[in-house]
Amino acid sequence: MEGSVYQAVRGFGLKCRGVVKEKSFHICDTDAGLITVQKITGSRDDVLFRHAVKERLCECGFGNTDRYLLSAEGLPYAVADDGAYTSTVCFSRGGKEADFGADILDVVKAVAEMQKAVKQCSGRIYDSFHSGRNIDAMPAAGEYGRVVSRLSGYKKMVAKQPGLSDFDVLFLKCCDFYRGMLDMWHETAQTAGYGDMLREGEKLLCHGSLQEDTVVIKDGPVYITGFAECGFSHPLCDLAAVIKRHIKRPGAEYVPLGEILAAYCEINPLTSAEFAILRGLLLFPDRFIKICQRHYAKRRTWIPAAFMTRMEEVAADKERRLEYIESYFSG
Repeated sequence: MEGSVYQAVRGFGLKCRGVVKEKSFHICDTDAGLITVQKITGSRDDVLFRHAVKERLCECGFGNTDRYLLSAEGLPYAVADDGAYTSTVCFSRGGKEADFGADILDVVKAVAEMQKAVKQCSGRIYDSFHSGRNIDAMPAAGEYGRVVSRLSGYKKMVAKQPGLSDFDVLFLKCCDFYRGMLDMWHETAQTAGYGDMLREGEKLLCHGSLQEDTVVIKDGPVYITGFAECGFSHPLCDLAAVIKRHIKRPGAEYVPLGEILAAYCEINPLTSAEFAILRGLLLFPDRFIKICQRHYAKRRTWIPAAFMTRMEEVAADKERRLEYIESYFSG
């Protein structure tokens, strides 16, 4: 594959002086500096979509992202003997993954800048690429009945077992608590404002995967990268995801939610309706639901360590996290 990497670099009009293999990409030392080169594993149309998103964001004022280098043919990928490759400026050397604890205010400001640009560029992207690119980042009100039914089914499944695993014990301890949060989310989801924003989100861009490895700090500025999960859903889902990652670690010190939202709104103000919907998204127990579904739906006879770690995380400090959300919105 290394020979193909050299070939791809030449396709971008650069000379490669050396290659270092990383987990899913290569770092290449070129006459234009360090770049990353990654083989396309999905569709080239997906690359064209992500390229269009990044370019439109830049045109609308948000340039802190991993824009693709263009090949001699003007495409965001270069073709080699074994496939096509994308390339971006290298962020892994000289940069660091954002800490959603210590760096949260800087991260939120970058997200606000990106979403301010999203308002301007989504229409053009939607008109060109909307087909099949909607993502389920914002749960529909109709999800409530299905989720409640699943959780009830898992409880019955556990009750029939001759013995309880450590995972089962934690599930039973958490189930009623997160069912209560689900009920609180459903109150918001039944309002007309929620349905309006769900429909609005069908034409707005959502990153879909804002986490530590896609938000990079390099030489001061915060860069938002990794648009592989990008699609159409309400951008509030990205803001909610960032706040949830800030408070997911048991025992972590939290920045007050008021400070986080003030930093966001200074750049990209929220309406009163958006504040209400944000509360609902923060209450929706998506992580707990996904962990349970991935475990019980597959009827595993053994429990991977990662599942136990995740269940332990959602079980710990759950009351504190709820208080963190509700103390702000009740005030």
